[in-house]
Amino acid sequence: MRIIFNPHDNPAFERSVANPTRGVGAKTLAKIRSLANQYNISYIQASSKMIDENIISGRGANGLKKFLEIILGLCGKIDDISYRKLLEAY
Repeated sequence: MRIIFNPHDNPAFERSVANPTRGVGAKTLAKIRSLANQYNISYIQASSKMIDENIISGRGANGLKKFLEIILGLCGKIDDISYRKLLEAY
């Protein structure tokens, strides 16, 4: 839930992307961390950049893309609905 309220919370991003398993493994997380450090951006921003610029592909890219769609979708609804409805939506 923390990632929904603050998408730039890197520890929350790591916990959320890893559970349940989404095909985003240690190598993909290392790439995310590296890109985030290189550009001084959050992990969620680095993930979006990696997908937009085709830096990653395959299972990791698909899992990461689905994860971002869910998280960013929930972030966009946070002001419009209650917490219970937010959880039920996904």
